[in-house]
Amino acid sequence: MLQQRIAMSLRATRAQCGQLLLLLSALACSGADSIAGSDDNRVPVQSAAVASGGDYQGIEQLVQAFEAAFAAKDAVAYGNVYAENADFVNPVGVIVTGRAEITARHALAFAAGFAPATLTAELRDVQFLTGTIAIVDVFTTLRNAAGPHPPFAVVSPDGAVCARARWLAQKSNGKWEILLSKHCNAQCPSQRRPRLDREIAIHYRGGHDLRRHIQH
Repeated sequence: MLQQRIAMSLRATRAQCGQLLLLLSALACSGADSIAGSDDNRVPVQSAAVASGGDYQGIEQLVQAFEAAFAAKDAVAYGNVYAENADFVNPVGVIVTGRAEITARHALAFAAGFAPATLTAELRDVQFLTGTIAIVDVFTTLRNAAGPHPPFAVVSPDGAVCARARWLAQKSNGKWEILLSKHCNAQCPSQRRPRLDREIAIHYRGGHDLRRHIQH
């Protein structure tokens, strides 16, 4: 009887996670990154996250670990910011599944086109759905990669390749890790007009609030 209850609980948890992943994927590239708007009244990301009781520092450390692993060209460290069963989705929809495959793909990239490259990651928004699940919005800027840019890349006049990553992050054993990373094309900061936090707030905290899809 106990084993049956455990099995039923696991199936329910997997179903909830599957629904959340589908919802996140649907929202991942919503909205244009050049939408005009004033940031004069927006609440700073850290203040809003801390006010909601979220572990902003833990998310910040996750972004720093992501950036540091790329800088060191350390594929193992890079893979360790992802959950064991993570999904990585590039701007054209190619999916890489599992930490092992994400690590292997980036080991090849770090030995080739990404070897001379630098990457900066800018944390732009965090929404804590629960104490251990968060949606994280990050802008990345890639510079000095060897070889031609991918045909789908958004390239700034100075040659930087910019992207917007939306992560579904989970806290497991006291450590935040990326469960799903969905990448979209984005204009670089020099090309963007201010817009982001308020629009994301509409998606996350308004009619598309994902918390209502999670049973506590």
